[in-house]
Amino acid sequence: MSENNCKKILILGATGPTGILTVQAALERNHIVTIYARTPSKLPSTIFNHPNIKVIRGDLTDTEALSSAIQGQDAIISLLGPAGNVVGTPFTDAYRLIFPLMKRWEVKRILAMGTASIPDENDGFSIIAFLGILLIRILANSAYRDIVSVGKVFDTEATKDGLDWTIFRLGFLGNGEPKSSKAGYVGKNGWAMKNQRADVATWLIDEVENDDSEWIRKKPGIWS
Repeated sequence: MSENNCKKILILGATGPTGILTVQAALERNHIVTIYARTPSKLPSTIFNHPNIKVIRGDLTDTEALSSAIQGQDAIISLLGPAGNVVGTPFTDAYRLIFPLMKRWEVKRILAMGTASIPDENDGFSIIAFLGILLIRILANSAYRDIVSVGKVFDTEATKDGLDWTIFRLGFLGNGEPKSSKAGYVGKNGWAMKNQRADVATWLIDEVENDDSEWIRKKPGIWS
């Protein structure tokens, strides 16, 4: 990666397993990474002390800290999402804070994690996706409602703000050896409801580097 192609990337949700791999993938290509985290102590010391890392502590309701994190970035990668039932719509609310801050600081590119619960008109039918979504609706209905709401807020508010957004929809995440990530639509072209975390990390950094991505304002399913 030449200096001319070096990106400044803000990563949200960087302290989780997929987030850590995404940070590592960015560092391997000499990008400059800002990590915004509620608990930075979860980061490995090799990341926390890396010269290309800046860590900002804050939560998803702290407008001032979020503004500081977003200022000067080329792109945002968000791995935010509910791990179980939630109160209200915390992730939808967070994006409603983030979008105007992106507009203020002229940061256009954001890649945000989603699931097959977020529908897309280009999707085909998949019995696996149908049953998986049904299970989530029953067992974690509040989380389901928040993630669906995230999809809607990108369609409306992020688009209105002129952002170059992509919602990458993931299935079950594994820790196996990297293969390669494929992108398409749920229920079509070999789509599968499984991902290797390392493949997701690589795909995300590839997308950040690709100024002519085919997935701007789209919701691809990602699978390994």
